[in-house]
Amino acid sequence: MKSEQISISEAYQRLGVAIVMEVVKDYRSALRAVKAGKEERTAEVLKLEKWLRSEWAYALSGGADGDFIIEEVRKECLTSRRI
Repeated sequence: MKSEQISISEAYQRLGVAIVMEVVKDYRSALRAVKAGKEERTAEVLKLEKWLRSEWAYALSGGADGDFIIEEVRKECLTSRRI
């Protein structure tokens, strides 16, 4: 297996994106739980939305718009039949 050579900068960028993707996964899970009637997860949804809108999330993602991410995940979760 050939090892891919990446720069330290690229490695940090990939790490940042991976962190944001984990938050999106948690956000999606919390939204689905609220949709299923678990109102106690509402605070988690709000906390994750605040983080996704933060400067920290913007920097880690390489400049992704947190509001856009939130809107897209909400559309996905709220229009899906999957709970």
